[in-house]
Amino acid sequence: DIYTEFWESLSSDVMIFQAYEKLLELFMQGTYPDPTPQQEQIVSALRFELRQFHQALTDFHACVNNKNIRGTEKAFAEMSVAYDRYLKAAALYEGYDPMTSTEVLYKDVTDSQLVYTPSAVQKPAVRDEVLVIRGPDKGKMGRVIWLYGQLTATVKLEPNPLLGGSEVRSFREVKSFPQSWIALTRTTEQNRVLDLIMAGIATFFTCCLTYPLETIKARVQAGQKVFEEKDISQTVIGLYSGLLSTLAREIPAKSLYISGFNSITRFFCLLPFIDANNPDLKLLVMIPAGALAYFPGTFLRAPFELLSRQMQTGIFETEEQAVKTLLSDREMLQQNLVRSWGLVLLRGLPFGALQYSLYDFLHENLELVQYGLPLSLQPVVWGAASGAITGLLTNPPDLILSVLLTEQDRNHQDKHNESEENILAAFLRTSQSIYQTEGVAGFFQGGAARALQIAMESCVFFTILEALKDGAKLILDF
Repeated sequence: DIYTEFWESLSSDVMIFQAYEKLLELFMQGTYPDPTPQQEQIVSALRFELRQFHQALTDFHACVNNKNIRGTEKAFAEMSVAYDRYLKAAALYEGYDPMTSTEVLYKDVTDSQLVYTPSAVQKPAVRDEVLVIRGPDKGKMGRVIWLYGQLTATVKLEPNPLLGGSEVRSFREVKSFPQSWIALTRTTEQNRVLDLIMAGIATFFTCCLTYPLETIKARVQAGQKVFEEKDISQTVIGLYSGLLSTLAREIPAKSLYISGFNSITRFFCLLPFIDANNPDLKLLVMIPAGALAYFPGTFLRAPFELLSRQMQTGIFETEEQAVKTLLSDREMLQQNLVRSWGLVLLRGLPFGALQYSLYDFLHENLELVQYGLPLSLQPVVWGAASGAITGLLTNPPDLILSVLLTEQDRNHQDKHNESEENILAAFLRTSQSIYQTEGVAGFFQGGAARALQIAMESCVFFTILEALKDGAKLILDF
């Protein structure tokens, strides 16, 4: 009910928990009406846990009435811990687990042999399934029901039949662990395949929804009219001109980027001189991981960048026409591809280093539920903010790339005007030209459109990606 935010059912749960509270109080009074000095310690522990349960129940009731999901989760976790400790203090579990510590079972098992995701790669969040990797409960699995900052986590462990007293009955203990003692349960292969599939699906929908903005940005940077003098249907078709080449470019490139980012980050974290379970290392490894993960996709982006740019700026009407024209001069094509790849590399590496890193930073450090924003809408804000910042900061290289590609297109049409200028020289020449004619502000021409485009793209992409992750999590856990 909490995960689905079914508030009507949660309101009735309040009455059930209130009945439990009365039963716990009656048990204590009936079992220890006149406690002996030996029993006083037990009674004191029961009274303490009962007070904790009462306070958590009061908070739970208030949060349910206010439809505060995070507050409800926290109060439920505190109730669960108090209830579990009350049962143990009163010896109310029907069975007994003689294994006081499972660490001895993993004496000769290294961390690399356990299947989990290091917290430096991805920290467990509330509702995640985790593996206990340290302490007396090492090897047990459970679900995180609350996190206290960067310190402790409340985990509802998997059912233990020994506590139920029989094979058909079992109980789920609720315990608090240092966050460094738990990690997400997922294999490297599962992570890699899921990243590829989910990123591809999210990229498809993102491109289809935000492609007109990319066309508008390309036209603005090329100094062309945003909308041609045509009817509405032709204008809309024109805004989607080159979409197929963009999909062919972005789906594999983005899938490789997301999958590669997580794989490279994991590789860095598994190096022997890095503590993989130290979350503070995450930002340190994310930035180079983002740049490296973006690199393979540049080989796919460069040729399709030529196609989509020429389609967007109206040089060619169809992809077929653009391909035939580009292939008509093999020598010029090779020069254009090398040049485009270098420019895409100069623009893409900063973008790759920033986009995912900024999103992950906001995801882990900016909780918006406390301001009344539903959980499902948080990725919308995080994605929009990270996209806008990334788009604005990377607008200068994107603008220079656009100018140089436009020059390249003109040179292709005029075969007598071929340039032998190398990429870096062209990049510096264009930068100097923009600065001399328009100043620093010139580097941000079309910056608002690019920031809006990347903000909407990131907003849609990360929202869909998080929804797919939640769905995959439910399937894998099931």
